[in-house]
Amino acid sequence: MIRVDRRSYGSIWGLVVILLAAGWAAYGLIGNGDTLFLTIMVVATIVLGGGVAMLVRSKNAQDASET
Repeated sequence: MIRVDRRSYGSIWGLVVILLAAGWAAYGLIGNGDTLFLTIMVVATIVLGGGVAMLVRSKNAQDASET
């Protein structure tokens, strides 16, 4: 688990949201039912969203849960 300060934590989530939103927007605009593109976006959503949720914690949230 990686502990980061609150601003970095928010920035990491912001970057993940921007990347996923851009990918899903691209799929919506040019995907045209392409199953490979859809598969890549679903996997990216699971890996990025789940990976960040599991690996990155805010220092303040971590400290509160340990006490």
